[in-house]
Amino acid sequence: MTGTTTEAAWAKLNLSLDVLGARSDGFHDLRMVMQSVDLHDDVTVTLDDTGVCRAETNRSYLPCGADNVAVRAAQVFLSRAGLTCGVHIRLHKRIPVCAGLGGGSSDAAAVLRALERLTGAGFTRAELEEMGAQVGSDVPYCVAGGTMLAEGRGERLTPVTPMPRMPVVICKPDFPISTPELFHRVDARTSRCRPDTEGICAALADGDMPRLARRMYNVFEDVLTHREGEIAAIKSRLLDGGALGEIYHARTVGFRRRNRPFVDGFGSKDFVNSKTAGGGALYDFGIYHISLMLYLMGMPAPRRMSGQLYQKIAMDEARRLESGFDVEELGVGLVRFDRQVTMDLFESWAVHLDQMDPGILLGSKGGLKLEPFSFHTTICDTELDCTGDLEKMNFRWLNTQPLEYAYASSEAHWIAALLGRVPMLPTAQLALDTLLIQDGIRLSSQLGREVTAEETIAASVSTAATI
Repeated sequence: MTGTTTEAAWAKLNLSLDVLGARSDGFHDLRMVMQSVDLHDDVTVTLDDTGVCRAETNRSYLPCGADNVAVRAAQVFLSRAGLTCGVHIRLHKRIPVCAGLGGGSSDAAAVLRALERLTGAGFTRAELEEMGAQVGSDVPYCVAGGTMLAEGRGERLTPVTPMPRMPVVICKPDFPISTPELFHRVDARTSRCRPDTEGICAALADGDMPRLARRMYNVFEDVLTHREGEIAAIKSRLLDGGALGEIYHARTVGFRRRNRPFVDGFGSKDFVNSKTAGGGALYDFGIYHISLMLYLMGMPAPRRMSGQLYQKIAMDEARRLESGFDVEELGVGLVRFDRQVTMDLFESWAVHLDQMDPGILLGSKGGLKLEPFSFHTTICDTELDCTGDLEKMNFRWLNTQPLEYAYASSEAHWIAALLGRVPMLPTAQLALDTLLIQDGIRLSSQLGREVTAEETIAASVSTAATI
């Protein structure tokens, strides 16, 4: 038996992915909505009389023997059809590997479709999907394609309203992510946000793509490592609509002219003693300003910090001695993140100035001042400076957007996240990165040089209370 045919192996996207739990057979029960896209590999299948199934590919790092899922798919098909011929598979890869786009599974599905066409074995699509399930969990979906609700380990497929044809932007970071490792991390967590799968299906049925976009979520997003958090940054930038363009610099500002706790007449002396407060103005103010800016910037990973802590303004000596004032009244610094993003900081309890400009956020297409809010850009070679009534905008959103109530307060967000209606905000990572920046600037001030994130972490000593 001979013959050659070429099949397109379409990539897939997960509009949602929920891991319901581990199974006794080593797999996981899943619930997800999947969508095929135009990105594809070309799979050329040739029948010959060698009796051997083998593959070749334009990606030298991919296996070509029995470890290749496309080869395994050919073996399953021939065994099921009772055929002894050989199969040569040529894979022209375009789909990135280890990206969650189903590249290997789609190649295997294309082989099954191609062999059915070449041999005329008479298998139905359901039978091809069954064969695909023996090769990999995503293969049954890749055989069918389209818009599907997939359950079980991915083999139970239910058609849902097709997603309308539209442009899709796919961003692949320059590092792989192991799917088995992600499953391991998910298994280790006791709680996590769940996607609104029913809401996604309903939005598809209504043709409401903005509502669909607000509900898209993958539980793997919640277990990404620090480096993998670049994915969250990419997602944030895309969802924000691109008004600022590529964000490259931010500034945080906390300003008091002379209002140091205790020594200037208010507050507790616990604020100005390192044993109880940990730090001064950089920590007192910075926790709010740094974490806010990190979130607005899309969670870039801090890499290097430099800065200086100051205590220069005169104070009552008796109050100093009583309080043990040994923290900074002014902290300044510069943070270098990945992707060549930077942030400078100015956090003061006491400084001889009448005012400081507010925090800012700079992008390739526009800039923001935070307090009072203003947006600055260039359109048609005209410089535009815009202010906005954020209170009115917030009022409209709260009363017109179904899920906006989840962001009205921290309590409302917590409840909505527990119910799986919105993703949990990355508060833990924000807290860790904020403290890393603060401690890095303090260490830099002590050493008189720039420090790395790694040496800051190594120098960190826990002061947590123990029971």
